[in-house]
Amino acid sequence: MGDAQSYILSTAENELGVIMAVSEAGSHMVPISWREMQCQSTKAIEYRKVAKPTKQYMDKLNSELNQTEDT
Repeated sequence: MGDAQSYILSTAENELGVIMAVSEAGSHMVPISWREMQCQSTKAIEYRKVAKPTKQYMDKLNSELNQTEDT
């Protein structure tokens, strides 16, 4: 929904939510439960409604994150 200037997003369905996040420290966050994400560097936990992505998507995302951290 929306036009070129604005969008309306919803996480009303159970499988919808956050799939990738960056912490206040600037590090990538990983989901640790359906409602929490944890900063990889500080181990701080932030409350988010986490999506239920497929295993294939998570494997690809983790591979990309590992490549980014290696550089």
